[in-house]
Amino acid sequence: VDPMDVALLVDNSAAMEGDVVHLRRGLERFVDAMGGDHAITIVGLSARPTILTRYTRSGSELKAGIGRIFPQPGEGMTLLDALVEVSRGIEKRETPRAAIVAVVSSGPELGNYDDVSAIKAVRKAGASFNAVTVGHFMATLATPDGHRAQVLENGTRTSGGRHDNLMVATGLPAALERLARDLMSQYKVVYSRPESLVQADSVDVTLSRPGLTARATPERQAGGRK
Repeated sequence: VDPMDVALLVDNSAAMEGDVVHLRRGLERFVDAMGGDHAITIVGLSARPTILTRYTRSGSELKAGIGRIFPQPGEGMTLLDALVEVSRGIEKRETPRAAIVAVVSSGPELGNYDDVSAIKAVRKAGASFNAVTVGHFMATLATPDGHRAQVLENGTRTSGGRHDNLMVATGLPAALERLARDLMSQYKVVYSRPESLVQADSVDVTLSRPGLTARATPERQAGGRK
C-alpha cells in the first residue's frame, strides 16, 4: 500500500455534546487500523477550520490530539470551508495518495463555500472524500446545510470515496474502523496503451464478483493530481 496523507475533519461543534466519547473512541480505532505508515492530520470544524494535530505518523501524538477534542458550546461547524482549505494544502504535499475523512453530525453548517466549490477543490487535489455522519441531513438548496448535504452525497461519490450515515453516534467506532480498513485495502490500477492508438477519454473498471463496489480516485503525482 502506497503511503497516504489522511486529513481527519472532526466535528467539535456544540452538536457533538454528549457524543464526544463515541467520537474519540472511533477516531482512536481509525488511527490504530491505519497503522503507522500514513501521515494523518486532525482538523477541528467548530467556528472555523482549526488544525488540532499536524500531519504525523505517530500514533501517540494523534491520540493525544484526539484526547483534546471537546465540543465548543454555541458553535456550528465549517465542513465546507475545511474541504476547500485542506484540499489546497494537499495539493502542495508530495504524496502518491491522499484521502479526506469527515466525521460530522447534522448540526448547523456555517461554511462560506457552496457544494460546487468544495467538490471542485477536492477533485483538484486528487483526494478521495469519505464521510461518516450522524443524524439526518437536509438537502434544502441555497443554504449552507443544503450545500453540505450535496457535498456529502455527490462529493464522496465523484471522488471515489464513501459515505456512511449513522442514526446514533454509538456506531462511530465500528464505522471508522471499517473505513480505515477500506482505505488500506485499495488497489492501484496501472495500465498502458500502444502509442499508435488514440488516447482514451475514460477507462472502465468492472468487477466480476457480486456484492463488491468499485470506487476510483485519480492517481496523484508529486505536488498535485495527475
